[in-house]
Amino acid sequence: MLITLIGEEFTTLWLYVLGSIFISGNWVSHSSFRRARQDPENDDFFGNRRPATLRDFWPAITIVLTLVVMGLAIDITQNQTLLPVLALILANAVLIYQTFRFRML
Repeated sequence: MLITLIGEEFTTLWLYVLGSIFISGNWVSHSSFRRARQDPENDDFFGNRRPATLRDFWPAITIVLTLVVMGLAIDITQNQTLLPVLALILANAVLIYQTFRFRML
């Protein structure tokens, strides 16, 4: 869907879709980890880790809120130059950050 939204004009829907992907990805991974924690075979991995709390989700919440705020700012100001470039740089930085975080697992 992100690829189909790429065009000559920047559309803020791209930022909203990326935010929804972050929400979905975090929800799926949290659900998977919660189920995996219940399996006794995974005690080696989960034995020394506490269950996730709201504090663990603040990075994802911050990322999604930032994407939404950037999208709203672009919609309100109708800025098609500086703000979209900043939003895309931010989105790429976040994706790189997430890639390194997932490699740690």
